[in-house]
Amino acid sequence: MFLGARRGHPPARHLLPRPGQHHENHRCPCPDAPLIDADGTKTTLFDLFRGPHQTRLRFGPATPAQAPHTVDLFRTAGGGGYVSPEAFVFYDATDGTELLVRSDGYLA
Repeated sequence: MFLGARRGHPPARHLLPRPGQHHENHRCPCPDAPLIDADGTKTTLFDLFRGPHQTRLRFGPATPAQAPHTVDLFRTAGGGGYVSPEAFVFYDATDGTELLVRSDGYLA
């Protein structure tokens, strides 16, 4: 299902099965969002998804990530991971939300 997500554009939320509800085997609602790391370097989620691995997205986690291919996302700087308020909007996530994105772009 095409959700209207393109670089720099949020997904068309009305096309999601239930906005705010992520289900396994559904296409990732927005495979790309701009990120800024702790050093101020800009990248994207798309760059971090690249490769034959699953990627765990953790939104506003209380503890640092320990596992490989885990991306900690924060709304503002100072959390130690990546800053991307857009990712919170695109994924309709709140602090504590965790999603596992398979290498084929589907939610696990």
